[in-house]
Amino acid sequence: MSRPHWERSRRLWYYGLGRSGEPMTINDIARLAGVSKSTVSRYLTGGSVSKKSAEKIARVIESTGYVLNASASKLRSQRSRLVGVLVDGIDARAVTRILRGINDRLHELDYLPFIVIDNHDEDHKLAGMQALVRQGVDAIIFGTAQLTDEHARFMLGADVPIIVLGQRSDAFPFAKVDDYAGGRLMAEHVIEQKPKHLVYLGFPGYDRAGLERWHGFVDACGSAGVGVEYLECGYEREAGYHLAEQALANGTDFIVGASDTICLGVLRYLGEHGMSAPKDVRLAGFGNYEEGSLPMVSLTSVGFDYLALGRDVARKAVDLIEGEDVPHESVDYPMEIHVRNSSLA
Repeated sequence: MSRPHWERSRRLWYYGLGRSGEPMTINDIARLAGVSKSTVSRYLTGGSVSKKSAEKIARVIESTGYVLNASASKLRSQRSRLVGVLVDGIDARAVTRILRGINDRLHELDYLPFIVIDNHDEDHKLAGMQALVRQGVDAIIFGTAQLTDEHARFMLGADVPIIVLGQRSDAFPFAKVDDYAGGRLMAEHVIEQKPKHLVYLGFPGYDRAGLERWHGFVDACGSAGVGVEYLECGYEREAGYHLAEQALANGTDFIVGASDTICLGVLRYLGEHGMSAPKDVRLAGFGNYEEGSLPMVSLTSVGFDYLALGRDVARKAVDLIEGEDVPHESVDYPMEIHVRNSSLA
């Protein structure tokens, strides 16, 4: 697959001619000086560089006859220092933590977030990315539950680097929690409780991260010989509430929701029908939200470090702006299961 336009054009930002007359690039200067590309960029545009690095770069420039493209330098120095952040608001608690991490890390790096929260359809999100590019952001962090072909086509042709948040991508760098491992972690706890009829309330089928969470859960349960009934659910609390009656049919004694939000909907249904967890059914979810940890709720949950995810994806977005290499895949963020009364017999 061809490189995104912003990456292909990076070689055009600077030019130079060596003694042999061959074109020089910022990458060549960095390699010869033994420093990073971002260090060379800061040196060429008057930014802060250590004395030692400056001397190395100066020697390479002198020896190669490198010439700075003044027009490109001017464009580069007019960087907006804005990072566009387009996210779904479907899981407000997780999004809040992620945005806090993004905001804090960008401020530390002397950038500002330009945040758009979009709960509309995928065409609307595409328009949101186009608007961010028109606003002159230096990069985009694109968080979505569904990465479409239309998204990918736009991102491949965009003039700014884009990193995907929350979903896997073959074509673009991405950062997300390890949903598969999280699903297995929950399954290990559930298996210990020896459920007789286990139901999993999962996210809509287009949500690939949600499917990863389900696959981790069902794979671990299958290895232990524990059967699971799967019901597709929405994201909101109301979705869990309306699906609770069906989930409780046929003697169900354990329900796992793909998020704590779903579980809170099930708990509301239980309360309105004279039932409770774990007395009538055991219950567990994902997210470890504050509401679930309250004593009157006491919901078992797998918690992900969304703050760390936000900080990391912000750092990677800036690295892309500076021309640094970033890992294509980033999923190694802390997680922990918090076992509470709702799942214990």
